[in-house]
Amino acid sequence: MGLTAAVRTARPDSLSMPAPQANSPTDPGAMAARLAAIVESSSDAIISKDLNGIILSWNRGAEAIFGYTAAEMLGQSIRRLIPAERQSEEDDILGRVRRGEPVPPFDTERLVKTGRRLEVSVTVSPICDARGAVIGASKIARDISAAKRREREVARLSRLYAGLSQVNQSIVLSPTREELLAKICRVLVDFSGFKLVSIARHDAAARQLVPVAVHGEQGDYLRDITIRTDDQPEGHGPTGTAFRENRPFISNDLLNDSAALPWLEQMRARNLRASAAFPVHCEGAPWGTLTVYADELFFFREREIDLLREAAGDLSFALSNF
Repeated sequence: MGLTAAVRTARPDSLSMPAPQANSPTDPGAMAARLAAIVESSSDAIISKDLNGIILSWNRGAEAIFGYTAAEMLGQSIRRLIPAERQSEEDDILGRVRRGEPVPPFDTERLVKTGRRLEVSVTVSPICDARGAVIGASKIARDISAAKRREREVARLSRLYAGLSQVNQSIVLSPTREELLAKICRVLVDFSGFKLVSIARHDAAARQLVPVAVHGEQGDYLRDITIRTDDQPEGHGPTGTAFRENRPFISNDLLNDSAALPWLEQMRARNLRASAAFPVHCEGAPWGTLTVYADELFFFREREIDLLREAAGDLSFALSNF
């Protein structure tokens, strides 16, 4: 079966316990066969390695999770699966195993055959020989990437709800329009975790959207660019299109979006990876835009867009009542 593990059985008392028969449930050979079947049928990656980190066994779960066959990995170092900046984790694991110390379960990242990173939960146990000496370690790795994505989505939505709540408080408490706009940008960055937030007003004479409130560490980006509302290339980006066509415009991959080409280098330098722009109205007429930027690809999903559309609607209502 390839998994190097010592199976200990108590010495039977010949007067009170008969010796196990071949193929009986207590027969060591049958027990080993059952263990091998359990290991091979597990959807988790179950891997054994020696004290130098050389892989001794590799089950089907490991093949499915990491993409390598057993033939490709047997005799290879387990470090092949570990990103460069996480190699110290293996140093710590092997050190603990050699000293007979427990290795607490932990969540980490590992590399699959394609080079993609995978979030996994890892459990490590020592492997002992018949004399009780530690000769290696077994490792169980479970793919938790889907669970982690759900956790991040819940956390992101919680932040957005917190930001929307703060937007509504700002509308109630702000004494002036200028203070309101500044507060909305600030709370969306501070509470919702956006990289940059801008509220821009349309300058009809210049045919441009001019920022009137900005918050975020990359605020200089908006001072370095021009956003137009006409048919020039600078008018076909996310923000210009949202204003001109009176609809939300979402770009979840700015660096590969032709609409954002006029500002590509500035966005790349500031790690602005996604944006969502929403039209803002005052007394029913087009007034400007609310644009938020994230440093994460594909940040804006349906629920996030709905909440930000609600924030833009609240802002439009507030502007109409100042």
